Amino acid sequence: MVWRVIGSRLALSILTLFLVSLIIFYALEAIPGDIATRILGRFATEEQKQIFREQMQLDLPLYQRYLNWIGGALRGDFGESLASGRDVGEVIAPKLRNTFMLAAFAFILYVPITLILAILSAINRSGPIDNGIAIFTLIGLSTPEFVLATVLLLFFAVRIPAFPTMSVLENVETLGDLLRTLALPAITLAIV
Repeated sequence: MVWRVIGSRLALSILTLFLVSLIIFYALEAIPGDIATRILGRFATEEQKQIFREQMQLDLPLYQRYLNWIGGALRGDFGESLASGRDVGEVIAPKLRNTFMLAAFAFILYVPITLILAILSAINRSGPIDNGIAIFTLIGLSTPEFVLATVLLLFFAVRIPAFPTMSVLENVETLGDLLRTLALPAITLAIV
């Protein structure tokens, strides 16, 4: 039962990622104008634009470009950044560690809080505690992340300077500093 739920959630997540990538890929294609002109500038010659299109495989059919891109992404090849000329994987790899640490910390906060609230709600069914938890949940679900993050930041970093206003993990030296740095973003994610 549990494995079936996990499997269905995983399959739904993969399908969602695929659909989002498909929508974004085709939406970028729908932007008016020629991408070669946008990248190279309007003073580029037609020959320069054609060379650029061939290098970026813009001369291939749209579905083939998408299949090439998704195939490369599945192999870990995300292409080359037009801004820096570096491999996109190299650009995002250092940031993934921070993302995974934040997600893990938020999950560690989320699970016990959710279990405690669910148990309290079940024990006090239709009582004031259950109603309070339902109201709290509704407020948490309907508050956008950026609003919640701003309120927490103003209260716990500005008014009561218990946490840093900026979370930069490269400057962290101890486990306590790491937890303090990740606390507000993780609490925001856990509440949402």
